[in-house]
Amino acid sequence: MSCALCLAALLLAAPAKAQVPKYPVILIPGLGEGIQDLIPVRDRLIADGYQVHYFDEFNGVESNFRTALKTANRVKELAPATGKVNLACWSASVMSCRFAMMYLGIQDMVSQVVLYGGGDGNNGMCKLPVFLGGDGCPTHWFAKSLLIGDATPGLAQYFLITSFPQLVTPIPDGGICYKHVPFNGFYHTQEPSQPEYLNFISAAMGGTCLGEFVDKRITNRV
Repeated sequence: MSCALCLAALLLAAPAKAQVPKYPVILIPGLGEGIQDLIPVRDRLIADGYQVHYFDEFNGVESNFRTALKTANRVKELAPATGKVNLACWSASVMSCRFAMMYLGIQDMVSQVVLYGGGDGNNGMCKLPVFLGGDGCPTHWFAKSLLIGDATPGLAQYFLITSFPQLVTPIPDGGICYKHVPFNGFYHTQEPSQPEYLNFISAAMGGTCLGEFVDKRITNRV
């Protein structure tokens, strides 16, 4: 058998990579933001063939815990009809989505958890009242709850891209696809329109990691 035939036989015998279904995506804005801030992400995912959902009534002025409850409720509304859903969570809602996955019973209803521009708490939130997001302060029970237990529960794939300076503390479980993009000519509020962010999010929905796989918790205590 020629080398060319050998190569062809090997290629035919190699198992194909399983294609990740295009489950509906729920976009979760950050603190004080709304869907208008996520239009580039929405449009990219629609172009990729995803059905995109978001909170019509969301105005960003609420506690992170309340956003977590609303996220879990929306997942439970949509998942029965489609099998599973995907989450795309920006800024402070990274905490809300992670809390919902860890504690609110949706870990088996979500396929891809794509987190961008956030982490496990922010010292700047300590100046805010709880009902305006102050529970994101690292000393609040809500933020502290993200540092214990299973950080990547269920069979979902987890992805995180962020531009904040990071601190890393060990976790006993799972792992996450992680990419750090330093602020270079853009601000936090402009992350959803940055090509590196959009490419990362798009690839993550399809199960491809454009960063590195890490097995340590990623946090931003800034």
